[in-house]
Amino acid sequence: MTQSIEDIAESKCLLVIGTNTFEQHPLIGRRIMQAKMKGAKII
Repeated sequence: MTQSIEDIAESKCLLVIGTNTFEQHPLIGRRIMQAKMKGAKII
């Protein structure tokens, strides 16, 4: 990961590969959901 965790919630598009983020990294999973609620595309 090259960005800060805070930047995830402000992203417009996220690419998630080979991870069970919500189980292994709940803080990052929450930021992904915040981005999705703001209209981010999740790939």
